Amino acid sequence: MSESAIAAPPTLFPAWCDAVVMLTWSDWHLEPRSNRFHYATRFARHLPVYFVQPDSFVQEISSEKVSGHNIEVVHVASQDSDSRAKAIQAFLRTRGVRNPLMWIYNPNFERFVALSGAPMRIFHATEDYLGSNGPLAKSTGGAELIETISRMIAQCDLVVAVSDGVADNFRVNGQYSGDMIVLRNGCDFSFWQASGAAFDAPSEDAPDTAIFQGNLNGRVDYDLLIELTERMPDWTFEFCGQIAHAPAGWQTLSSRPNVRYLGVLEPQAIADAARGARVGLIPFEQADYIWRSLPLKAYEYLACGLPVVSVPIEEMQKHPEMFAIASGSAAFEAAMRERAASRADPEMINKRLAHARRVSYDECFEQLLSRMKTTMRTIEEWRPRLNILMFYDERSAHLSRVQSSLDAFSLHSSCRMHFMSGTAIWGPTFEPIDLRMFDAVIIHDSIDLSAAQHLGHDIAASIEIYDGPKLLLSGKELKNTERLRRWIERMSIDCVFTRVPEPSIARVYPPDRFGMVDFLQMRDAPATESSAGQYVRRTAERGISLCSRWSNPPLLAGRSGYEAKWAAQETKRLAVECGLIVDFAEYASGTPASEWHQLLGSSRAIFVAPPISLPLDDSGALEDLASQHHAMSHTEFAQRFLLQQDEPIRLHEIPSVIFDAISMRTALVLFEGEYGDVLTPGRHYLALKSDLSNAEDIFEKIKDDDVISAMTQQAYEDIIASGRHSLGRVVDDVDDYLQKRARGRKRATLVTLPILAVAAGQQMQIAQRKGSLRPILDQVIPPDVFTQDQIYNHLLPAGAQLFPTPARSTEAQIEKVMMVLEAVAADLKGMGAAVQQIIESQRPPLWYRGVQAMWHVVPASVRSRLRTLRGR
Repeated sequence: MSESAIAAPPTLFPAWCDAVVMLTWSDWHLEPRSNRFHYATRFARHLPVYFVQPDSFVQEISSEKVSGHNIEVVHVASQDSDSRAKAIQAFLRTRGVRNPLMWIYNPNFERFVALSGAPMRIFHATEDYLGSNGPLAKSTGGAELIETISRMIAQCDLVVAVSDGVADNFRVNGQYSGDMIVLRNGCDFSFWQASGAAFDAPSEDAPDTAIFQGNLNGRVDYDLLIELTERMPDWTFEFCGQIAHAPAGWQTLSSRPNVRYLGVLEPQAIADAARGARVGLIPFEQADYIWRSLPLKAYEYLACGLPVVSVPIEEMQKHPEMFAIASGSAAFEAAMRERAASRADPEMINKRLAHARRVSYDECFEQLLSRMKTTMRTIEEWRPRLNILMFYDERSAHLSRVQSSLDAFSLHSSCRMHFMSGTAIWGPTFEPIDLRMFDAVIIHDSIDLSAAQHLGHDIAASIEIYDGPKLLLSGKELKNTERLRRWIERMSIDCVFTRVPEPSIARVYPPDRFGMVDFLQMRDAPATESSAGQYVRRTAERGISLCSRWSNPPLLAGRSGYEAKWAAQETKRLAVECGLIVDFAEYASGTPASEWHQLLGSSRAIFVAPPISLPLDDSGALEDLASQHHAMSHTEFAQRFLLQQDEPIRLHEIPSVIFDAISMRTALVLFEGEYGDVLTPGRHYLALKSDLSNAEDIFEKIKDDDVISAMTQQAYEDIIASGRHSLGRVVDDVDDYLQKRARGRKRATLVTLPILAVAAGQQMQIAQRKGSLRPILDQVIPPDVFTQDQIYNHLLPAGAQLFPTPARSTEAQIEKVMMVLEAVAADLKGMGAAVQQIIESQRPPLWYRGVQAMWHVVPASVRSRLRTLRGR
């Protein structure tokens, strides 16, 4: 069976990843058909594979395509660093990769793995790296590398071990507690079978030959082989593989008269060499890590029909008919001479082939896919409480729309929300904030990215270097659109919650520039969560038949602006002619909410003008023309400046007045049209035809108490009481996206400390006596969560301290953490006193500039209170 004949599962990969990134120690060209090759080529049947090799001496990344496979070998710098991590991420972005499966061999990619946000991370444990007698334990720098592996696997979702022994050591020595599967090294059975080597055995009078294929490195027991060649001068010993790292023992062995070195062979040439051999050898040093391993060559020998003689290896010892286990040169000689006799035995050859077929990489890969699916299901079911930082415009935080939106995220989000001004001026010496402790950052729609310099340059720089998911709740999207696009590109925004209708998204955000960005529809919801129930009256008690408040449409609305204005005027005229009591007026900015609610509560129905459409104003030039010609009519402006524009776009947005009216049980009079999935004509509103030909029928219904009461109650139950269209559901949509991106991972546990407390006009104590933080921390963070060397020794903007997880610690390390926290608390207490001094002082002290930077971190409600105190 050829590789191409194996069908790919139709739904597994597209659901959650778009590429496989293999982080290796390897050289693709020097490891023919290694286990890395087998998994890479099988993954490549489904997705692009990027085989990353740390073999470059320069920072620039280079790559090369692998002929015949959907694989690209990526050459990166040899040292792990932030710059290398960002370079790899940038490279993957050029390939359109956003959600890679991370397949890890080499743990020295810690920074990149942390940066990647991969939906799944798998560590392939091909050796007993963590064993006390393993190769790393004996090597220089091995202890440090073992610690690196332990940290890496703690961040992985699945460990694939090649044997039970390797799995046990990863559990015990690596303290890995996550998902694990044992997939033993196998062979590419279809390839070796097709080579025909199994039944093409040497004749009885052919020379007796033993073969070893694989790298000739420090694992090979050269003393054993030298003794064998001396004991068996009638046999020829053939070796093929890399000798670049061969120790001195190879020089002695290769000088023996019955030893032949065949060089580095391609797989087909290895099969050809196996035709002339009677036995395949696994002559490794006898060590605990070898005992727990499972060499790839064991099953490749079987697939070529060869008997196998090996040093003791746990997995192979379970199958004595397939593998002869021997210790020492005498036992090896005896086993080789005995097993050689079965090389041409058809029955034994078929048994070897059947055994090799059962452990083929095709079978292993199918088991892997099944386990990955289960693991991903577990990941997606776990929803940790993420730490999210939201940037907002502090200058508009007093507006009810903005305040309600921010409050909704604070109250309804399943995440732990942190808020920070994104429009404050922090000064020319401000450095970007390290935001890595947050699981995502969100730019609130109160920040207008289409406006020049609304987002603070310092905040923009902080977001730009942040390495996690970045979300934009977009506001103005059709004005100065190119400026908005450039901000999205500069800050590498991952997701935009947009009001642009789905068919128009490609016009506003061209796919060739924003193919890596997710665009999700912003749910329609009331701008504020009304609490004006005291103004609601029974239908029969409402003295106004029909009301309306309308704003003069902008000139850019063109024809649709004229139609909206005409509709309001004509509807009023016809309503008066039909004897309705009406209250139509242009909306006055700054109208108190109570006055607005009183109007709705006194009106049986409200007319809402049809929605307008706007042209896509990339550069703001049309807005400038509208300012210059503000005295023009809508039709004249459209004739002069809009005829050459593309089709205007109607944003997917239900006016807040509609939700207000439904909340107040006031009937809606709307033109027929699309109102998203919110409103249904006849059920939720009275539908006027665009030519007003049915106006009289609508006005008669307004007079009918039963019709109005039934419709307004139905609209209230469907839209408000159901909660389907609420700010809370908007927050749910954002939470769902964040959890899908997080894939069950939380970057850090944040322990926050107050920087100021004010109650009844008096400053309260910030930090209490020494040691008082311990009981708090005991409740928040288990003692084994953090170690001292993992603490970022700097204050977060809101006075928080970061503890990455997970890790082990000692009591002494915990004491160091406590000392750090108590010092932080003392600093913050001093800061509180400093802020109080600013409040009471006529002239601020010289260090005022430093405290001013912290000022913008204080919640807006506290700042408002402090301003009041200062005024007193």
